[in-house]
Amino acid sequence: MAENIWEIDNQRLLFNHNIVLYDAKSLKECTSRASGAFISLFSAEEASENFYSLGKVSSVSRIMCCYRNNPFFMSVAFGDNISAVKSETLCLLIEKYDGRYLLLLPIFDDKSRGALKFTDDELQIVGYTGCKEINVSTGRLLYIIEGNNPYKMMDIAAEEIREEINSFELRVNKIFPEYFNYLGWCTWNTVVVNEEKFEDIYVGDVWLLAGQSNMQGVGRFRNYDLSYRGEKDIRAFYMDNKWRKAHHPLHAAWLEKGSIHMEDNFESVPEGRYTGVGPGLMFAQCMKEKTGVPQGLICSAYGGAGFAYWAPEVENTNPKMSLYLAMKKRFATNGKHVAGMLWYQGCADAFSCEADKFEERTLAFYKNIRNYFGKFPIVQFQIGRVVHPELPGLVENWMRIREIQRTMNKKAEDLYTLSAINKTLDDLIHLSSESADALGKEAADVMFEALKNKCMLPQLENVCLYNDPKSPQISIVDVRFKNVTGKLMSNGIPAGFYVSENEYKLGSDVLFKTEIHGDTVSLSLWGTAEENANKYLYYGFGLNPYCNLTDSAKHGILCFGPLKLSEYAEDNNE
Repeated sequence: MAENIWEIDNQRLLFNHNIVLYDAKSLKECTSRASGAFISLFSAEEASENFYSLGKVSSVSRIMCCYRNNPFFMSVAFGDNISAVKSETLCLLIEKYDGRYLLLLPIFDDKSRGALKFTDDELQIVGYTGCKEINVSTGRLLYIIEGNNPYKMMDIAAEEIREEINSFELRVNKIFPEYFNYLGWCTWNTVVVNEEKFEDIYVGDVWLLAGQSNMQGVGRFRNYDLSYRGEKDIRAFYMDNKWRKAHHPLHAAWLEKGSIHMEDNFESVPEGRYTGVGPGLMFAQCMKEKTGVPQGLICSAYGGAGFAYWAPEVENTNPKMSLYLAMKKRFATNGKHVAGMLWYQGCADAFSCEADKFEERTLAFYKNIRNYFGKFPIVQFQIGRVVHPELPGLVENWMRIREIQRTMNKKAEDLYTLSAINKTLDDLIHLSSESADALGKEAADVMFEALKNKCMLPQLENVCLYNDPKSPQISIVDVRFKNVTGKLMSNGIPAGFYVSENEYKLGSDVLFKTEIHGDTVSLSLWGTAEENANKYLYYGFGLNPYCNLTDSAKHGILCFGPLKLSEYAEDNNE
């Protein structure tokens, strides 16, 4: 009988006295089984997301890894060295130079799950507890086996892991209902169980769409929108709690017949309706093209509703008026699994002059979303333009909410903010159909990259005020951005920046020239740096600014301000 001895020796994992892993700093304990072994790992620190070193792999000829490329699907990657291992790898098969194979399978224990990745010139296992309050420093997170036949190794691994974990049964030992013989891989039209018929069964990604009117969609119908009746694998869960082919309008409140949206107790589409285009449908169409899997939209947005309707506590104090509860019920009805969320909110809160509560409410909302709905990417939209008489407090509240949204990603994980400031309108406040489509496409680009942990959006990095060395009467403000794809650009003269001696109020114009240099915008101001130090810098001042700055990927720059220039004077940046 062939010898199968696994052991740890001086940061090395040995199989039959031959080195398999070396410089593996986190090896703690090795428990051999008939063929493979279970490896326990340790870290110097306790954390809810821990990184365990497996070091380097000996004698690698080529590799194949299966990795999770979105919450519900895996993809495969190949390479000729261990650096080809992707993040979230759940199965790693290695062919060695001697023709033998090595199989590494991350597993879970009672507190965390494992996933392989290559980083910092070594192979690692990331241990996730799934909860920030649960921190660990050790974990039995790896099964490993070596042999000559990878197919037999897979079978042996499955059996040994089943015996060790004792929480599942192998498929070969399960008895499936007869109708499973007729199911395809991804979608099925009909399944009958115990004489109950289920139709239009899809396996793909499901998304939450929530917020107010610009998510609901108020863009004017085009001829295309009126004739388009949907695709079979892009579905919407409408407000009557029924799945149908997705088409505009998605967020049809009249279908709910008053259960939540009491003032919209319509029996049918309101007479004379000519609007209803939002970003959700284009988002789903683009995600379908990117992922190749069916897309589902849980439609939950409602126009004009501030946080008084979305606050999670309202589900207890006034459940009939709780949009959060309505979305929660739709989520639960569909199995409590979604891949991500699009969120457009803030306009109603600015009109009600509640900017001082907006950050606290938004963070509490996101926290509740994470706790109940799960950890997934959220794409939010910074509120754009509005053409409206300047009501008391409106300008300040509108701009303050924009600034809160710009910096929100520093306080909420997996949050990505897109700008709507450079988009056109179909009325005084609502995105045009073309702009809604553009935001939907941009949201899909961002979400697709976010699912791979690769999303980078342009962000304000630094501001520097200094005197122009070529003129004693001019000062320069350099505004530098990070995460810029390609370079900054504009359609025509760069527009949108403003400098004022007032907070949230117009002042004397001193900005006379705007230039773009790669990832930096240089603003020329009349007056010395000392004279301009007490002024405020804005991008997107007021309710209806013209802003046209993007990067090469067409990501709009987020509005910001007021920024007090004295805090960014050259002496303060040294």
